[in-house]
Amino acid sequence: MLVSSQAGVRGMATAGAYGASKAAAERWAEALAHEIAPFGLGVTVVVTGTFDTDILVRTVFHERPDSAYRPFQIAVGSMAANVHRLALPPERFARGLARALGDTAPYSRRAIGRDARLLLLTRRLLPDRTLHRLGRVVTRIPGPGELRGTAYPGGT
Repeated sequence: MLVSSQAGVRGMATAGAYGASKAAAERWAEALAHEIAPFGLGVTVVVTGTFDTDILVRTVFHERPDSAYRPFQIAVGSMAANVHRLALPPERFARGLARALGDTAPYSRRAIGRDARLLLLTRRLLPDRTLHRLGRVVTRIPGPGELRGTAYPGGT
């Protein structure tokens, strides 16, 4: 059983390093599944949705009022507040994890949480370009080139 994250499925603003580590762990799990299948074993990857855990309250965003990234920071802060409001109780995750433990396939990937299920579905149905644009619109982060030419201390 490998617990992953939505950030491991799609790159998410401000979560690049975290998402890369989760994506790498998922690729490792896929390889492991091939290696252990001959022994009758399997790997289940669970992609978690948003649950009301400490990570939501302990995450710190470092903002600088004079930064060219200020509009981006405001959008991300607003998105984080909305995400926290929509978080499910951790007991829902526990129930989903218990169900996932019953998987018998050599490899399976399942979502736990509404937002994770929606992400996996849209990832299968939409082209990357469309999914990227949709993610930007939903999160309200500035679009391509919108911050170009913004002056900030120490640069242009």
